[in-house]
Amino acid sequence: MMKNKILLGTGSLYSYGLNRIFKLAKRAGYEGVELMLDNSIKTKSQDFNQLQKEHKLLIISVHSAMDFAHIFGNSPQERIDNSLNLAKRIRAKTLVVHPSEPYNKEYELWLRKNLKSIEQKAKPLQVLVENLPKKIFL
Repeated sequence: MMKNKILLGTGSLYSYGLNRIFKLAKRAGYEGVELMLDNSIKTKSQDFNQLQKEHKLLIISVHSAMDFAHIFGNSPQERIDNSLNLAKRIRAKTLVVHPSEPYNKEYELWLRKNLKSIEQKAKPLQVLVENLPKKIFL
C-alpha cells in the first residue's frame, strides 16, 4: 500500500504550463503531482518521464482526459484507455475518473457499466472516482 502523499493537481494551474507548475510544486514542498490530461497537454507522447526527472518530482496520479480534451480521443473509452496507457507508461500509481461529465449522461451510464473492467485493465494502478459537480459555474 502506498503512503499518503500531498499532490498538486496540474489542472489548478493549467494556464502556467507544465514546466512552471512542476517548479512551483517542488518549491512549495508538494510530494508529487496529479497530471490533468487537458488541452494544455500538447501531445500524448510528451516526455513526462523527463519532466519528472528534471524536477525530481513524481507524477503519482493521472487524471483521465475529459470530453473536451480531444487529443486523447473522442469517445469515453478512447480517452480512458489513452489516459490509462499513459499512466502505466510513466509509472503513476492511480488513474482518476469522474462518475459523470457535465451534461453528458451517456458517459455516466457508460462509466458505471464499465468501471469494473477499467479497474481490471488498470492493474496494478488504482482507479479513483472523483466527484464533479453536475453544473460548473464560470
